[in-house]
Amino acid sequence: MAICEDKDLEQENISHVFGHASRLMHNYVLNKLRPYGMGLEQLGILHYLACADNAISIGELSAFLLKDMTTTSRLISSLESKGLVTKTKDSKDKRITHIRITKKGKDKIEELSFFAQDVDALFDDTLDSAELAALRNILIKIIKVVQ
Repeated sequence: MAICEDKDLEQENISHVFGHASRLMHNYVLNKLRPYGMGLEQLGILHYLACADNAISIGELSAFLLKDMTTTSRLISSLESKGLVTKTKDSKDKRITHIRITKKGKDKIEELSFFAQDVDALFDDTLDSAELAALRNILIKIIKVVQ
């Protein structure tokens, strides 16, 4: 059954509604980032690296992103080709690669600082403060259960 109208949403299982909302939000975010040549995972990597005190391994980034090492390596290579991160081999263990954000990467985060505000505005314009608080609490509960 395709979800076409509000009445259809009200009849669907919560998992279907949640999945539909997730796909719509994902596409909304991708469309916002596309003009900047950036994907959501790439932006997440830049933010994670910007908050880190030291270089981060690809393994740690994979765990953060919930992605396999191959996918994470591909994302890192794309960011490196744009000059947004650097990769260096560990001096003691050549199997380990450390990732650091560059000045250009920090500038990209600044350029996209509007992004979180735009996404938050979508919620702020749709939900009142009590609904926002309830949604946040529900999502936190779901996160705790599935982690």
